[in-house]
Amino acid sequence: MGGTAAGPPASPPESTAGATFTLERFEWAAPDLLEIAGRFANVPEAALAEPVLVVRGGERTDRLVPVADSGLQPGRGLRRFGGTRWRASFAWPGTPASFDRAALELGEDFVVALPAPGVQLGGRRELRVSRREAPTPIVSAADRVGLHADLAAAREEAERLRAKLHDAQQFARRLRQDLEAQRKRRDAEAKRFQEALSAVRGTAEEAVTAERRSAEALRAELEEARAASSAHERLQAELEEQRLLVAEAGEERRRAYAERDAAAARLADVRGVVEGLARAEGQLGAQIQRLQSQLSDAAEEESSAHAAASGP
Repeated sequence: MGGTAAGPPASPPESTAGATFTLERFEWAAPDLLEIAGRFANVPEAALAEPVLVVRGGERTDRLVPVADSGLQPGRGLRRFGGTRWRASFAWPGTPASFDRAALELGEDFVVALPAPGVQLGGRRELRVSRREAPTPIVSAADRVGLHADLAAAREEAERLRAKLHDAQQFARRLRQDLEAQRKRRDAEAKRFQEALSAVRGTAEEAVTAERRSAEALRAELEEARAASSAHERLQAELEEQRLLVAEAGEERRRAYAERDAAAARLADVRGVVEGLARAEGQLGAQIQRLQSQLSDAAEEESSAHAAASGP
């Protein structure tokens, strides 16, 4: 559909002296729309009123007319930029097809051979404006009637195509309106989404702040728990020391009890010995008393006997 390298039409007419067209742009503006922009020099302005883009591919020739634009009537898609600088958009009459030659016809007198659309021009490109030679065919009356009929049919087809183009433009206008409404809806939805996102972001920030505070509190509790664990370990160590001391004290107490029991046994033995000594002492005292009594009796007897012996 873009076409290959374009060339001039077969047997181009002689160019008008000094008439040129400085091509600035020739490209596809849409899948079925070609756009041409540039500047004419030494071309009558009246010739620019009815431009027609003629494209040829193989045995097929299509004539594209300007589309309605900027409030112009259908078929008047020419935009004036002051002087002879202009831009025009040409609609394809039906399904676009590939082509290898293109020319811009200006009224019935002038024609400009164009390059392929979309070709890099390296800036502006100056093209010559040639004058068209009007053919003088010999036409019979029957052929003339047929030509009139063909012309009428062509005009009807052109009117039908213009009506179809108008409907297409109306459809495109409605489509643009629908797209604009969709864009507005998307903008409104995007705005609501941004607002919701801002609200969610604020909630998330609050949640993060709360979580940070909770984490700090947990960290402080963890530090306290670690300190308490250290204190608990110290208490455990002290308790273990106390348990060892208690165990040692118990052992000392058991040894003391054992020594007490041994001392009690020895004391009991000593008490037995003392009681035996006391009994022996009593017995000895009784013997001493008996002995003293016997001595007294013996002294009395001795004294009596001595007295008896010394008396007579």
